[in-house]
Amino acid sequence: MFQYNYPAFYNVWTSVLYIPLCYLYVYPAVHITKSIPKEQLQLPKWPFAVMATFDALSSTMVMMAATYLPGPLLVLLPQAAIPCSMVLSAILLKAKYGAWQYFGAFTVLVGIGVVLEPLFSGRHLPEFLCVPRSDLVQEFCYTCEQQYTELDCLAARRTSMDLSDFRYFKIDDNVCSWESSSSTSHDSEGSTMILFWSSIMLLSTVPLSLSSIYKESYSNRHEIDAVYINLWICVFQLFFSLPLSIPAGYLSSPSVGIYDLPTNFWNGLKCSIGIPSVTTGCHPDVNCPLYGPLSTALYMLANGAYSILMILILKHGSANLMFLALTLVIPTSNLWFALPFMPQRAPIHASDLSGLIVIMVGLVCYRFGSSVAKKLCRNNSYSYERADPDDVDINGLD
Repeated sequence: MFQYNYPAFYNVWTSVLYIPLCYLYVYPAVHITKSIPKEQLQLPKWPFAVMATFDALSSTMVMMAATYLPGPLLVLLPQAAIPCSMVLSAILLKAKYGAWQYFGAFTVLVGIGVVLEPLFSGRHLPEFLCVPRSDLVQEFCYTCEQQYTELDCLAARRTSMDLSDFRYFKIDDNVCSWESSSSTSHDSEGSTMILFWSSIMLLSTVPLSLSSIYKESYSNRHEIDAVYINLWICVFQLFFSLPLSIPAGYLSSPSVGIYDLPTNFWNGLKCSIGIPSVTTGCHPDVNCPLYGPLSTALYMLANGAYSILMILILKHGSANLMFLALTLVIPTSNLWFALPFMPQRAPIHASDLSGLIVIMVGLVCYRFGSSVAKKLCRNNSYSYERADPDDVDINGLD
């Protein structure tokens, strides 16, 4: 991903950019079209700060996890918000659920377990890996990681840019080696990292659910413009995201200390406009010139529309309806990540498809199970009441 070295920066940067974008709508809505009445402007702002607190926690966790997780997990793991939202709604709102909804939520958790199982068993690990020589890790890590066959791995050699080292290396020295994954800690460390950030992604559903429940409760009590809410959430979220950047920096890979954050933020800003800064190591800024400006703009538009639409769904529906609406994109998104032209293409395994099917079954049961069961019961009751008494076999009755 182009923001691999700057997840903390991009988490703050999105809040910075959303404020003027939302204000471009709010200002004319207040002063020109009058679609936002003065009564809304006079509402207390502390509820927006509460929403922003939950959103800042959730967005920071999601942004960090999304940097290090493969695409399919980014789609499937957030579905844990369904059972999480159920539990929190039952505790905070005294919501009641039926048997089908409990069954659906449990099935979603089983599907997530199916998706994560290969990370524990390691059965999807490649048999061999292309790794840089121990003395050339910083210089050729990225080059070696891009080789997926033994022939390509062993063919990677020094280029003319390395002529300054002629006293120590021949120009045709191999820079990579083809090693068994069992003999290197590289892939086990990668699996451990994926498991860690998968846990963070799952935990992010807690503040996300709390935020959605609070927004639903607030929207039911107040008639307020969705973009106006989003503007104030972004303002408060910016201030909350800045201190969260400190622990996020230490959890980054490579770690970014508190005194290095200003430099990291500056380099992240340059990456967002297409200027790379990191040129060595396993994750140089090779994608900044191509994906930096375009991806930043697309992300802003998509995430801005997402935030506003979610507020509208919460206003006219519920938190559970919001999470269920998001399930419509699961099958398509999961397959998109396997397409050859996608950055950091993630091949789909049988466990991914199995987990996807189980999760979709759980979501369908959660959403439609109770209504279908009630409809069948009504139809059966109606058929029984309309039945001709003369057709009933009384010999078969007790």
